[in-house]
Amino acid sequence: MLVKVTQIDIDNGVPCDGCLCPIALAIDRDYNLDVKVHADGGIVINDGEKETEVWAGYEAASFIESFDDGNEVNPFSFELDYNN
Repeated sequence: MLVKVTQIDIDNGVPCDGCLCPIALAIDRDYNLDVKVHADGGIVINDGEKETEVWAGYEAASFIESFDDGNEVNPFSFELDYNN
């Protein structure tokens, strides 16, 4: 699954809120999935039938840490190993 975090996702994101993290907003926008992002890069995806936890990878985990710390972040894309 290709996740594309846009500037709009970043602008609308809320630091330290796993449901309103820019990554969660991007996944919800593109795939209509209920998502909670953890500070360590873990992502819990609920497709309405089951919950699956996956790891977003180092680049996404670094983005989450920077965003939560209030640092400037830029749009980026990453591949998430998730198949519903």
